[in-house]
Amino acid sequence: MSSTIKADAVSWLASNFGVKSKSVYASKFYVPEKSRTKQSAWWLEIPRAAIETPSSAEIHLVCQVSPDVEEFHYLKVPVEFLKKEMSVSLCVRKVSKSISFCRAE
Repeated sequence: MSSTIKADAVSWLASNFGVKSKSVYASKFYVPEKSRTKQSAWWLEIPRAAIETPSSAEIHLVCQVSPDVEEFHYLKVPVEFLKKEMSVSLCVRKVSKSISFCRAE
């Protein structure tokens, strides 16, 4: 495995789907013992600028299937969808100027 999960994810995405984009956001799989939520989780942070002034029509989300493997789940999300949902169902972090996916309560 590479030194970062993103490098592995980008390589996997290119070899499996032919995607060579700069709009790739990746997350390792966190087991409950290492997760802030104490549940199995992924953590994706997307800069608001990637949505507000996109360089691509879509964003590629790549999440590790399980710890220490080079297999991933892949979701291609249209930027327009994220723009619409940003104020409704996405968590916007003011400090880091990024958005996170979260469950609305």
